[in-house]
Amino acid sequence: MRKLILALGLLSISSIAVSADLSKACEDYFKETDSYVELMAKNDSTKAQAEAMKAQYDQAKEQFAALPKDVQESTCKQALDSLEQMKKMSAGQ
Repeated sequence: MRKLILALGLLSISSIAVSADLSKACEDYFKETDSYVELMAKNDSTKAQAEAMKAQYDQAKEQFAALPKDVQESTCKQALDSLEQMKKMSAGQ
């Protein structure tokens, strides 16, 4: 449950509104998120969490793309750091 809350929190960081493409940090963040969701989907105990993340994923990506580039860069760096922490927590359990 804690993983799901953290994962949804990461995806909800992206609430705002109009640019077009993603900065390098956001591309890295979504690449890492793709890998993490894929890994979660393979595990029966986290499969439902992965599906919940996927349901919000496209919307989050659009919201990140709507941010100005400099805001994208800093926001995605924070999100990537949070994702790395979440991965470490998951690995420790």
